[in-house]
Amino acid sequence: MPALAPPVTDERHALREFVAYHQSAYFAVAYGLTDEQARATPTASALSIGALIKHATGLQHSWMSRVAAAPAAPVADSRPGEERAREYQDQYVLRQDETLAGALEAFAAQNAETLHLLESTDLDAAVPVPRDAPGDSGRGDRGRCAGCSTT
Repeated sequence: MPALAPPVTDERHALREFVAYHQSAYFAVAYGLTDEQARATPTASALSIGALIKHATGLQHSWMSRVAAAPAAPVADSRPGEERAREYQDQYVLRQDETLAGALEAFAAQNAETLHLLESTDLDAAVPVPRDAPGDSGRGDRGRCAGCSTT
């Protein structure tokens, strides 16, 4: 059955299959959408399908840079805070100059990098959690996306 995870041989294989399965869901929900439909926000949420894909791409990139550097912290981003904040906020919208195909292409490339890293990383290495990441409300809910309840 396609909705069931395949049998796995070990922990690494299980992790890879779990992540790949969830990565594929974004392609399923975006299937057949036009760019305009991918920008639409027909629910109470301000996020569109296109924006969620961009956000998932950015989150994977951010966390996988931490995984790759673990147990050390990743190299600090030396760009000005305003530039980093703009980039972070840009993850929450599929702009008019962007296409769903482009967002999915970037997502697919990040997915491949993520899966490659999961094949080679030390699964026992502690990954440091950021204390001042964008979206940290200061209310003790670190690790949650701003504006949603996703961890």
